[in-house]
Amino acid sequence: MPTPVLECFKGILDREQSIGAYAAADEHRALFERTRELAGRLVGAADPAVEIALVDSATTAWARAFYSVKLCPGDVILTCEAEYAANYCAMLQQSKRFGAEIRVVGSRPDDGTVDVEALRELLEGSLGRRVRVVCITHVPTNGGLVNPAAEIGRVVKGSGVGSSVPVYILDACQSVGQLPVDVQEIQCDFLSATGRKFLRGPRGTGFLYANKGVLAEVETEEAGERARLGSARITQPPTIDHFAAPWVDASSYALAPTARRFEQWESNFAGLCSLGVAIEYALELGVDEWIWPRVRGLGAGLRTRLLSVSPRVQVHDLGSDDRGTRCGIVTFSVAGVKPAAIEAYLLENGIYVSVSPSTSTLLDSQRRALPGDGLVRASVSYINTEEELDRAAACLTDLLMP
Repeated sequence: MPTPVLECFKGILDREQSIGAYAAADEHRALFERTRELAGRLVGAADPAVEIALVDSATTAWARAFYSVKLCPGDVILTCEAEYAANYCAMLQQSKRFGAEIRVVGSRPDDGTVDVEALRELLEGSLGRRVRVVCITHVPTNGGLVNPAAEIGRVVKGSGVGSSVPVYILDACQSVGQLPVDVQEIQCDFLSATGRKFLRGPRGTGFLYANKGVLAEVETEEAGERARLGSARITQPPTIDHFAAPWVDASSYALAPTARRFEQWESNFAGLCSLGVAIEYALELGVDEWIWPRVRGLGAGLRTRLLSVSPRVQVHDLGSDDRGTRCGIVTFSVAGVKPAAIEAYLLENGIYVSVSPSTSTLLDSQRRALPGDGLVRASVSYINTEEELDRAAACLTDLLMP
């Protein structure tokens, strides 16, 4: 975390310890709400006060959106080959629960991105009438790929009229804070994001963008009376409390008209306030102007260095630098050395990487026959330096010396 983020986080915790959590929250309520406004600004929300929910993780954000989609027997959930495991497991659960079907859009053979033309054909064919939701991961957990979210959005939104248009959910966990994200251009109905990773905010924070047009579709209850017939696409969140839906009387509640319906009263208050500081920090640096070019350049530089270490090193990243579909997540393997052993050796030398299991993107791993014990993932950030990339490559060279 940047120093201002850490100072904010610790400062609010100090106040909670000194005067109590409720009183500390009262003192910092404006800062909490500012996080909502800044998150909206970061992703281009038209009305952040209405369209942004503050939650504890990208997974929570994504799940609360996805589980709100209405599904019936024979409906289709459309997703991509590089979909994240947590999301796909939720799709499996809902498909079994409601008798829906999961279909996977293929990938382009040249760079591995979602095949937008194949998506168009699916939506324009006989299958398209049954598609209720399109779930796409913007930047997968491994492989360095950036999927064409805006192109996908144009196809999805042009595939029907009114309630026949599928709900479009974008998992932006790995992209927000790394590269420019604009929900107006993407035309997604929901977008989930985390506070940690590229935003450098506290762990246990995240947010959900929910388009206000979609929010307005959802059935509500006021004083026990049905206020509207509701949507053919979206229902109420899978879980609510008295903050998301204030209790009206013994037989009714009033669902919040904004994205706050996806929130809960209890939250990581200090963390979410500090998330706003992290977002403001990124906005001041400039995601479009500085962060994205730097991260992309460092990622390309690391790939070049890794390939120069030894023929035993294989980089497994998809995407294309020329097309702008490759990012700062770098994944590789070394013939004859387990990823966990590489992770441990680099960590001993002050270089932090992680192991991305093959099960985290199972369909992609199977399609590309990736190593069963996973890949080493080295995610560069804009705070990294060229010298650190050199040191990482040198350390890997030392590991492989006979």
